[in-house]
Amino acid sequence: MKRITKRNRGRSVAVLFKEIKQLMNGWINYYGIGEMKGFMNELNGWLKRRI
Repeated sequence: MKRITKRNRGRSVAVLFKEIKQLMNGWINYYGIGEMKGFMNELNGWLKRRI
């Protein structure tokens, strides 16, 4: 996630959100919805601060 949200990558916000969405969907599919609820809430807060 840090690699995707680096500020010096020169990506538009739309492309950044698309990459984040793809990564998060992959995590949800791999780990299962039940285990990911708490993690996604924490990650959401981190992303809001980072972006």
